[in-house]
Amino acid sequence: MLLTAQQKVTYALSTGVLRKGTVEGNEETDWMEGILNFKNKPFREVAAALERRFAIEIRLDPRLEDCSIYAKIGTEPVESTLKALTYLIGAELQKSGTRYSITGSGCPSS
Repeated sequence: MLLTAQQKVTYALSTGVLRKGTVEGNEETDWMEGILNFKNKPFREVAAALERRFAIEIRLDPRLEDCSIYAKIGTEPVESTLKALTYLIGAELQKSGTRYSITGSGCPSS
């Protein structure tokens, strides 16, 4: 299979099928510049990725774990990033050393 600019191939392990597709923007290569893209990912997955990236601990209120996050996170400092994310879902952020606690009453309704 020959690829040209702005094309990609995905492989389905379960079926062994290769599928040609189009690369949208820089999403496929953002990781090389340290950019994280989240499209409707549960907050628990976003928090886990941020813990790894910034070597911090995030205590996430269980009521917020399944909140959908749509964000592109660049090289901003961890505290700015967490403040923006908590603002998006109407949650509160508290910091103690390298430990952050995010609390709230639940996911905002769409």
